[in-house]
Amino acid sequence: FLVLDAVWLGYLCKDFYLSRMEPIMLERPRMGAAMLFYTVYVTGLMYFVIVPALSTGGWHAAAVNGGLFGFFTYLTYNATAYAVIKRFDLGL
Repeated sequence: FLVLDAVWLGYLCKDFYLSRMEPIMLERPRMGAAMLFYTVYVTGLMYFVIVPALSTGGWHAAAVNGGLFGFFTYLTYNATAYAVIKRFDLGL
């Protein structure tokens, strides 16, 4: 995930995010916080998506649980950011 996110944020969509968030962005990311996020996120995927799907043997469970996990995690970010950041762009 870290590599994919680095490519996405650092190259593919860099201008998109800079145009919307540059005034509130750090010059360098806080890597400790980023590593904590990825560790917790992957742990959540394992616990809520991958292990249940492997134990039932069905891809349906993985698809539903994965979709819900993604929905809840990104909604948490967007709703929290919208609640506390002036002019937060909901398109992020």
